Amino acid sequence: MARNIVKGNLKKEIFYKGYFKAPIADLMNFQYGKDLCPICKESKTKFFLYPDREIKKCCLDCLLRMEFYFTHDTEKGFVTYENLPIHIAEEININKYVSSESISKLLITPNYSNIQGDNWKLHCDDFMNFIGIWEPLDFTNNSPDMNGKKLFLEMTDENYNHLWEECELEDNERDKCWIDVQYYAFQCTKCGKLKGYWNCS
Repeated sequence: MARNIVKGNLKKEIFYKGYFKAPIADLMNFQYGKDLCPICKESKTKFFLYPDREIKKCCLDCLLRMEFYFTHDTEKGFVTYENLPIHIAEEININKYVSSESISKLLITPNYSNIQGDNWKLHCDDFMNFIGIWEPLDFTNNSPDMNGKKLFLEMTDENYNHLWEECELEDNERDKCWIDVQYYAFQCTKCGKLKGYWNCS
């Protein structure tokens, strides 16, 4: 019971950095448990593992105040602080779609937990904010007319919107969860439009 309470609280606590505006539990390599942060030397309970090759972990306060750099896959190609192989770099020109400021902002954005790699969404000439890993009930709660299926179909590319029917989530007002599937939700920084995608293990 105590573990479930902690997990529920972590889903309510939102972490803000770069384009990550989601529950701390949705951070990639998030770890909960009392320990000493190797950077600030203070006792903390919430950590991010391997923010840098030379740092095993840091507390979320240090993750927030320091500039670590992260590699991301996006709808238009990779964004990375490190040099890409020439044959890959030549195929990618992310600057055609977003500003250099947006790229810099994404570079310091921590990765979200995922099954098969991230795929950052774009809208209105900017990267979208990652707002969380959604369960079926989240679509209902975020829909203006409480129609979760309708919102799911609006957010999801047509080639991937069969998930709703296949998982029998028509009556999604019930608190049901997908098994072996994660849905990644994004929101436009300018117009507020919601988009997302899913993958499975």
